[in-house]
Amino acid sequence: VIPHNDDEIVENLFSSYLQMLEAEGFDGSEKKHEGIFSIVFHDRANALPAVESTSVLSNILRLSRTQDIANDFPEIFNFASDLLINVSKDKLREMLFLKALPIWFKTFIPLPLSERKLIWPLDTVVTNLLEDSVAEVILREQCCDLITFYLEQIIELSSSEEVIDFIAKYGSYLNLNSSISVSMGSLKAKLVIPKLVEVAKHDPLCQSAVDYKYKGEILLLSVLMNLDEIVRKDEDTSILVRLYPDLQPWQVEIAAGGKESPYYYKYICLLLDIKNGNYAARMNSDIVATYCILSSKTSSGISNLEKVILDENGMYARDLLLLMELSVAVKRDDLVITVCEKVAPEQVEVGPIFDNLRKILRRRFMQKLNGKNGSVDIIRRVLSCWKLLQSYHNTLKNCESLSNELFYIFQHLDSNNEVTVKQFLDVASNEFPPQSFIDCLGRIDLILLSTEKSIIEGVLKALQTVTKQAVVDDRLNFSHFLMKVQRFRHRNRSITVEIPEDKEVRKNLCRGSDIWNSIGDGTIHINK
Repeated sequence: VIPHNDDEIVENLFSSYLQMLEAEGFDGSEKKHEGIFSIVFHDRANALPAVESTSVLSNILRLSRTQDIANDFPEIFNFASDLLINVSKDKLREMLFLKALPIWFKTFIPLPLSERKLIWPLDTVVTNLLEDSVAEVILREQCCDLITFYLEQIIELSSSEEVIDFIAKYGSYLNLNSSISVSMGSLKAKLVIPKLVEVAKHDPLCQSAVDYKYKGEILLLSVLMNLDEIVRKDEDTSILVRLYPDLQPWQVEIAAGGKESPYYYKYICLLLDIKNGNYAARMNSDIVATYCILSSKTSSGISNLEKVILDENGMYARDLLLLMELSVAVKRDDLVITVCEKVAPEQVEVGPIFDNLRKILRRRFMQKLNGKNGSVDIIRRVLSCWKLLQSYHNTLKNCESLSNELFYIFQHLDSNNEVTVKQFLDVASNEFPPQSFIDCLGRIDLILLSTEKSIIEGVLKALQTVTKQAVVDDRLNFSHFLMKVQRFRHRNRSITVEIPEDKEVRKNLCRGSDIWNSIGDGTIHINK
């Protein structure tokens, strides 16, 4: 009877397998040691399962892993290869894991870890477990492949205790490289991998390694076995970097005693190095985040943090919000602004971003007024970034107003200090958008009712500056700007300005007054 669907094919395969086991003399009970001799000297005669039934399961496993099999793939229980090729791979693996292999494990007595050399001898040497040496080599390979496959399944589906018990029982047969590779991505990795390393201590290949190498190749298992010693001796980290991702940073972290260890930081620096490190590691945002956090904690590491932040070629998988926090922590305003610029297009909560820009702007502006920092470059960068953020997040244009920031700064300066007020007017009118300055001026004009000539002169000079900018910038609402200026003029109409004796001051003041009158009567002419 020709089966019509995958379920029927898989069920027929399993039934045929059971019949084969019965023909081989298997009665369904688990094989056990018989007598003290068998226990003491390990019953090697039963250390491997039957050849034919193991070969069948091995072919089914191969079939479940392969998408395209050549026409010469052997028939299994008289099922034509073209029929088997189209069977669901998942159903084949499910049949192996849940039905066939649990029964197959009962057909032999596994050797203890101390006898691993009989299953994994160096250079595929025959160990006389079977009379037919060729059949023995093939059977060992198939047996180990099936047991390793089973471990791969239970790592995800079974408890840590069950996985560890399985390794203890069948560790002599496991392909350790494959097992460690699969375990590395599991949540049970920190419990499972140490058990696999214990198995490696009985492996002939690891026992023959010199400087963690065999025939010139680095052995992951040998490195894992000696990782504590490698760290203790402060050996070259390049050997660990070359083993990534099979050797993970968390393993080096444990051996080094934590992330704060100088050895661990030295390792992570080389791992993420552009030239000598590993690209896949640089694309791991968790590893990069750890690297940046550690770099921010020492003065010598700030350059590494800066390197990640300034990366323009996508060489690192970055968490921009974390980088902003770290830049704030190390008190690097330039880096904070750079991160803000990079995060502007992202759909993130921008409130904290504006908060950081606001703090920098207020601090730097006050420093400028107090003469502590003569440069306005940072202020200009903040204003540029502010504008960039608003362009990507239109809803914030009203609530995140630069005029509010100017007003806040004015409220916190010494308004009785003529020099300070004039400097505020000068910086605000030259660096801030004209509209923001005028809006701010409209809020503080009553405070400026003063007969101090120098302050009035500063106001006129500032108005002259923003008027020129407003005329040039056609994106501004110029009529609204004029209304604000006119309102300010009318409120201060009663101020009498004495003409100073100094010719230069008088010239500037008169020029400012002319502009004032021209704006008021609408006859101003400014060359663009």
